Amino acid sequence: MSYNNIEKYYEEKKHDRVLKEFTPMAQECTEQHILRLFLRSANIIGKKVYDIVNEELMKSDLDYMYNRFIHEKEFPKASGIKILNMILSNDRKDILDEFILMYMEKYEESPVFESLYEYVINNKNKEIIMDYVNSVEVSKENVYFNLVKLILNGKDPVPFLEKSASPEISIASYEHFLKDRELTSETFKKFESGTKFKNEMFVLFENDLYKIEKFEFESRIFHLKDKLGRKKQVNYSVVAEKTNPIEKDDFRVYKFFKPEEARDIEPCRLVTMILKYKNSALDKTQLKDELVYIFGKDASSYITKNKKNLEQCEAIEIIYEKPERFMLSLEEGNLISNKIKRMKTISQVKEYLLIAMKNREIEEDDRERIISHIEMIKDKHKNEILHLVTGDDKYAEAAEPEELKNATYMKFIFDALMKKFAKENISEEDFEIIERLDVSHIEKMYLSLSKENIRIFTEFTQKAFRLAKNLKMIEWYLSYHVSESLQEMDPDYILLRSIMISNDVYAMKKTDEYLNFIRKFLFDPKKEKFLELVKTTNYDTGKRIFDEFMRTLYLNDYQKDEIRRQIYSFRPDYRDYKISDFMLSSQKSIKRKQEEFADITEKTLPKLSKTIQEAAALGDLSENSEYKFAREQYRLFSLRAEELKSKLSKVEPIDFASIKGDKVEAGTVVTIIIKSENREKTYNVLGIFDVDVDNDIISYKSPLVQKILGMKKNEENEEYKILDIKKFKED
Repeated sequence: MSYNNIEKYYEEKKHDRVLKEFTPMAQECTEQHILRLFLRSANIIGKKVYDIVNEELMKSDLDYMYNRFIHEKEFPKASGIKILNMILSNDRKDILDEFILMYMEKYEESPVFESLYEYVINNKNKEIIMDYVNSVEVSKENVYFNLVKLILNGKDPVPFLEKSASPEISIASYEHFLKDRELTSETFKKFESGTKFKNEMFVLFENDLYKIEKFEFESRIFHLKDKLGRKKQVNYSVVAEKTNPIEKDDFRVYKFFKPEEARDIEPCRLVTMILKYKNSALDKTQLKDELVYIFGKDASSYITKNKKNLEQCEAIEIIYEKPERFMLSLEEGNLISNKIKRMKTISQVKEYLLIAMKNREIEEDDRERIISHIEMIKDKHKNEILHLVTGDDKYAEAAEPEELKNATYMKFIFDALMKKFAKENISEEDFEIIERLDVSHIEKMYLSLSKENIRIFTEFTQKAFRLAKNLKMIEWYLSYHVSESLQEMDPDYILLRSIMISNDVYAMKKTDEYLNFIRKFLFDPKKEKFLELVKTTNYDTGKRIFDEFMRTLYLNDYQKDEIRRQIYSFRPDYRDYKISDFMLSSQKSIKRKQEEFADITEKTLPKLSKTIQEAAALGDLSENSEYKFAREQYRLFSLRAEELKSKLSKVEPIDFASIKGDKVEAGTVVTIIIKSENREKTYNVLGIFDVDVDNDIISYKSPLVQKILGMKKNEENEEYKILDIKKFKED
């Protein structure tokens, strides 16, 4: 007969029919799934069948062992506990209560197991559970079970908690999480977590590490101290609900509180602590950055000196790539599949696997277990994880658009699109998915396309520039094809549209990703990409691009002034001021004033604004001296910023290379005779920001220099005679 009928009868709960039809063929069957249904039906009816199925095939199966437990008189107690743990780990609530009752009958005692109190709390059969609770005798050390026992029997647990290792914390936790609340697994776990806090312990609270100095029971207050010695008082409930105690050997404790003690820790253990705290693989540089807190400048040599020791450390794996990486070894039996089999949803599996596989390969046997578990989960988005684990393209090919839109694994998205494009099939929906890729993947995809698909790809890219959508496509084109024409769009127009789109994106506050790209790609001062591109444009198009650039608000004035001045050097007609307003200064002084302007606008004014707001919040502004002082300071610094901005917009660096030293001008050293005083004087003639009277540095705009500007050696007028002129030597 067909095995499908066995499944059908089992689902219809016709267990006697399953036994009747399948018993004749049970001995020959090698399909574990069918045998398991057969055993379950037998267990429900209470029939002995373990002796007619393949023992080698099923000996580790829970339902097989349960059938033996029911029918074998001399069944080992240790094996009984093993069955109990299997029932709990596999969440087999259908047989749990019955098993415990049979266990108590068979061995004349109640089983005591690791998650005993969880079983008691979660069990809904009050009659059975109360009989069981009161029959179990456990040691006084089992605080949690004894506490549950008291609560279920309606007794006050406080006298019991007063005898615990840390009574004040335990009572506070009971009052906060359990008192007058329903006893559930969730509330009890919160209580259990809340009892773990003790004096001299460390907690990670609000992103800072704190040491618990003491607990005030009367006020339920923790006294905390941070790494800088600053103290804070926090209510018990806030600490207990928002954080967990840090383990005593957590590297952060040594890093911030006990660096000197850490120097005595054995290298293997110290590096293992760092890897546990970071929860990822670290290369040598990243490891050194952590060890700097302990060994300072000797951190790098510490790793080199202990290289052999670390190589022999069983807790650490060192992967010899460039750069070499350090990671925690996978303990024996701690297979990835063991953790995954407890996860019920694809999102849980995905989140864990993306971290676990980041730095580690999965063993073949473990891989098969993982694939088997994932296949059992009913979720249409599991192709991504199966592709991640196996690398098999069939899963990428089977992916639906919705799954790709929600995918996070870039290689999966890339492989799925490559499979689709190989069939000459590109749609507008695909370009929404392409937005999930980085620009290097898009370029790789583009280079592999057929001529027809390249045409479609190009059309969508052109549309992206025109409609300001699919911004990742724009990033890709600028990164790899910025100097090429895009059908009727020439490179100049592409550059213009890119900046226009960035201004629109900033105005709409849509995304920082595209703006960050434009900042780095076009306006990074080290690359000078924008300047190179503007130089290739004709005058009119370049002016449109320059004007659009000047409208950008996501660059500060300092950055814009730098770029603008450089553009003026090869396109002087782009200046937006009269030649009479034009000013000069040394590059060094210009930079100093730019930094002053940036400091005022980015630090001083925001800080004063915050002070004004805080002072205003105190009320009664007429008597608030701090408020008045901050307002006055804000006004003065604002005026200074406006003055600097105006001058910086019109100043350009002195071109010392073009100065010959044959006439008086900015960038020369001039010796004169002042006729009215009949004395000789030497001045350094520089720009508006360079003036330093004490060192005889004056501006070419000063009244004195304006009277001798352009004069040569031995020339004179009514007030001055030029004795000598030479070039100013830059630092």
